[in-house]
Amino acid sequence: MNRRLKKYSIYIFAFIIPIVFLLLLYGIKGAYPFGRVTMSNGDMGKAYLPAYYSLWDFFHGNFNIFFDFNIGVGTNIYDFGAIYGFLDPTNWLIAITSRESIPYFLNFILIIKIALISLTSSIVFKKLFKKVDNYIIVFFSLLYAFSGYVLVYHTNIPWLTLTALFPVLILGYKNMLENKSPLLYIITLFLCMIYSFYISYMIILFILFSSFAYLIIMAKKGSKNKLIFKLGICTVLAIGLSAAVSFPVLYQTFNSYRFSVNYMDIKKIFDINLIVNKLMVLCFYGFPFIYLFKLIKKYKENKKQVKFLLVTLFMTTITILFDSANQMWHTGNYLLFPYRFAFIPTLLILYGALYYINKYGLDIKSFDSKYKNVLSIIMATILLVVSSVLYYFAYFKNAIYYAPAYGVSTKVGIAIIVSFVISYIVYLSLIKLKIKKHNSYILILLVFFIQLFFHSYTYICIPNEYQIGGSDDSTDETAFLANEVYNFAKNDNTLYRYKDLDYKMNNNYSLITNKPSISTWHMFNKDKLISHDVYGYQIDFAQLIEFGGPIISDQILGINRFLTQKTLGEDYKLIGKTSFYNIYEYKKSLPVGLIYETSNKDNTLILSKDNEAKDRVENLNVFYQKLFNKNDNIVEYIDYKKVSQDGKDVITFDVDEKSYIYIDDTCDECYINDITINGNKLVIPYTNSDNFTTYVKYINDLNIGIYENTQIKIEYPNKERINSKLKFIKISYDKLWDLVNNYKDYSDSIKLDIDDYKISVKGKSTSNKSMFIPVSYNEGLYAYNNGKKINIDKVFGNYISVDLIEGDNDIVIKFIPPLLNISVIISIICLIVLIFYIKNYETFNIDILNMAAAYAYYVFVIFMLFYIYVSNILSIIKYKLVS
Repeated sequence: MNRRLKKYSIYIFAFIIPIVFLLLLYGIKGAYPFGRVTMSNGDMGKAYLPAYYSLWDFFHGNFNIFFDFNIGVGTNIYDFGAIYGFLDPTNWLIAITSRESIPYFLNFILIIKIALISLTSSIVFKKLFKKVDNYIIVFFSLLYAFSGYVLVYHTNIPWLTLTALFPVLILGYKNMLENKSPLLYIITLFLCMIYSFYISYMIILFILFSSFAYLIIMAKKGSKNKLIFKLGICTVLAIGLSAAVSFPVLYQTFNSYRFSVNYMDIKKIFDINLIVNKLMVLCFYGFPFIYLFKLIKKYKENKKQVKFLLVTLFMTTITILFDSANQMWHTGNYLLFPYRFAFIPTLLILYGALYYINKYGLDIKSFDSKYKNVLSIIMATILLVVSSVLYYFAYFKNAIYYAPAYGVSTKVGIAIIVSFVISYIVYLSLIKLKIKKHNSYILILLVFFIQLFFHSYTYICIPNEYQIGGSDDSTDETAFLANEVYNFAKNDNTLYRYKDLDYKMNNNYSLITNKPSISTWHMFNKDKLISHDVYGYQIDFAQLIEFGGPIISDQILGINRFLTQKTLGEDYKLIGKTSFYNIYEYKKSLPVGLIYETSNKDNTLILSKDNEAKDRVENLNVFYQKLFNKNDNIVEYIDYKKVSQDGKDVITFDVDEKSYIYIDDTCDECYINDITINGNKLVIPYTNSDNFTTYVKYINDLNIGIYENTQIKIEYPNKERINSKLKFIKISYDKLWDLVNNYKDYSDSIKLDIDDYKISVKGKSTSNKSMFIPVSYNEGLYAYNNGKKINIDKVFGNYISVDLIEGDNDIVIKFIPPLLNISVIISIICLIVLIFYIKNYETFNIDILNMAAAYAYYVFVIFMLFYIYVSNILSIIKYKLVS
């Protein structure tokens, strides 16, 4: 038993040390379970945290894995599996906690993931480098588990699982190239694909380029074609096995608005700030670089190994300088987190150092005198103090609480790099000391944990009040507020959508409340964004925000529940409260799902040449006329006068009839501070901010109140940027409520119901009628009426409509992700082929197949090398020469 325990002690230590360290860090920072601070910063708080409420709901029987009718007026969420990590077993642990405790429990998930990174890397390191002391193996595992990549990008928590799998994949990759069983490679790549196809794309790029280097530098001539076929068939099988998960998600992603926007900017070449922000995730610790440089110095004795290592390192690090090539590693573009595959070169650096230690030992030439020993300790101590002070004042003190996606300033980044160089010298001094081996190990570990504390304390579990820009929609506060709304009226089956008037929660809050809203930060196509904008709601790049929107849009889209801390007027009634919100609804509302004349069916949007909404008022009036069979307008522009006086622009106009008044954002640039309306400063709701006074161009229709028989005077500093196209609109109070009160209500004869899995429309109808359903049109929606398949029309923007038949209707609308059926078939075929291939891989050798695979491989890899590297670098050179 003791012998067995000793054998596995290396892995026990590799797993336990990160757990102990992180728990100590949590205790010092007041993070859960020792306080209330969570890891909900950046993308974790804004995207993954709301999604994990849905994962919890799935395990408790209340979640549709295909489609969510609550979020963003209906959204394909199949990508939650392969982007948000829903298929990752480490995330399944969330099922054991309570729903209220999810933000806290994620602290434990982070610990488990980092501990697993350390564990898997220690297993692989030991497997590959048998002569290396267990102490060094554990140390290098910690270097990988707490690398710059893990600490800086840890808020994108699904990426950490692939960081843990990558060493295992490399082991399987090596086994395959050495003609051992390829099963480990296939299974691990398959898992990577279903856990995060996005990061897996980068891993596949690495496999492609590194295999090319291996074939040129390492492989024997006679075996190359066979190796290429083996690599190709195993990679294709792994991808094919994942098809049922990854292919529909790829299709969804490629057709999304976010993916269609190109951020490539050739001017970024040699942008020092961007370079620093990529370089910093590689240079936290100096120790492995000592032995990497030693290996390079031994080039003559290790020509092939050094060549292969340097070529693969070059391919994965040249992107630090050439950002256009870097973007091609990110499927063509990215917004933030500029080095998302940095775990690959990190592992290569560690492998290079361990290869040297495995072959030559630590290769230490100790100082030959006590004087040098003492002097070295003094110098190392001084340098360590200098490094710590530098880090504290230049980085730790000024940037301790910031969202890692936004990067650091050039000065701060240079301070990090200088600190890294100093740490390299400190480590170099420590390993040369003429002291006992275990004492040297203790000193090295001490320096490492000092560095680790600084880095971890900076990035992990940032208190809400200290995050960049103060608290925003990336914090856990929004989740706690939303969970209170979830607990309100749990059994309330109303179809009416909610709207956060104070804009305190993030745009995915409906995943937490399990109640419908129109906002989302998710994958959607441009038509959905345009439609959201046309109805007057706020947009911000790939975010649909429910703030804004005139009352006619609220009524058409079924928005009738309002969350606010304020007291609302006579049109509303209070229906409930949470500890934070008052919950109101309109006293009268249009039904969700509007019956209209089929002959009025229309999807004409007035668009500009760049396919964005040109005239919101005209569009809204078209929708109003067609849906309600009207000939007049519901929304009208207001004529106003504008003068400049005393450094201000002053706009005045008269309102006679009682009306809802809105600022209509049709301008290109409207960033206006300190707006006052009749002397009162206009405070614009912004996430977790109670004093936001800047009107931004993407806010769209901003409600400034109900007025009658008065003059409105709007003032703002004229030094602010404002486009002359800024407009004001009005909606007649009486006309709006006459429409609502007099709408012919079909609710007694036709009932619309939306649950987690389907839309149902049941009841009797007259002829030539259709039902407008305020659910976003998504490819993959299908419908049956009385068992017969019917069309789903895209109408009035990006919403759906179904034709009713005369007499009884029993319509069911469901969703299947596009390509899912064919993808399942591909996965099954690949599984059958895999079983056959694994049984015969040793003897499988068909020359014509090997040759065909080789030709296809060389053509493809040369094309990709040119596409990603050569063409981009040439474009940059050309740009520089021209400019």
